[in-house]
Amino acid sequence: MFSANLSWATLNGADLTGANLSQVNASSAVFIGATIGYFEYAVLIDANFQGAIGMLINGHFNLIWDTTMPDGTVEKIPYCKWK
Repeated sequence: MFSANLSWATLNGADLTGANLSQVNASSAVFIGATIGYFEYAVLIDANFQGAIGMLINGHFNLIWDTTMPDGTVEKIPYCKWK
């Protein structure tokens, strides 16, 4: 899925284990309860990851803004996470 445009996609419960999620645009995408691998250089603006499993979205320069995290908290302030 390298560099895929997943804007507005609904991937609830999807198994994305092992998927290459580098440089993905997941703006406004929904991943509720999905099993997700590792995002890198991804745009995760207004995405919903509530209940997502096995993921690391805070690594390697992801743009996170108004993003619902797996634990239900919302990251309101835009930031790019370097690791």
